[in-house]
Amino acid sequence: MLSYFSGSTIVGDLCAVHSFRQHTLWPQIARMLPPTLIGIVAGFLLMRCLPDASFRPLLGWMLMSTIILQGLRTAFPEFGGRIPNSLAFAWAMGIWAGVSTMVANAAGPIMAIYFIALALPKENLIGTSAWLFLIINVFKLPFSAALGLLHAPSLLLDLSLTPLVLVGNIMGKTLVRRIPQRAFETLLLLSATAAALKLIL
Repeated sequence: MLSYFSGSTIVGDLCAVHSFRQHTLWPQIARMLPPTLIGIVAGFLLMRCLPDASFRPLLGWMLMSTIILQGLRTAFPEFGGRIPNSLAFAWAMGIWAGVSTMVANAAGPIMAIYFIALALPKENLIGTSAWLFLIINVFKLPFSAALGLLHAPSLLLDLSLTPLVLVGNIMGKTLVRRIPQRAFETLLLLSATAAALKLIL
């Protein structure tokens, strides 16, 4: 199984929550959390039945398609109309993110694209994502344990990586303050593209 639990991820979530807590949009969290948690349960059930390798390429192609659609929306702002603000779109992205985080630990790019589609300012995007992923990663703990993804060596590795996570949080906070909104969104889309290619290949 290539999906995994990382304690250092939760440490990073806590750092991001502390740094951007004043920018959190709680209505967005309330909107996305139910479908995402449902997706996590669905992903857990899928992993108990089938190997994650069966789903990773499909998730990658779905992610790549979403990136292309977002690129079209950037080039042609009227493309897609009000779809990003619809409840159906939120639920589809939330369930997809939940399945992806359980199967391949790949919910980050999906959520990033969703919030970019909503045209959230970068501070709001990070502050909202931080709380959302903190809740998601804590919720995943018992499911990860049931799948045998929690091991003492990996937890010790997480502990050793914590100082790097703290340094990365400081660097990231400084970068966010200086980078323009458009450049920030471009970096997120490039990162999402790299994640999609990794899943596909």
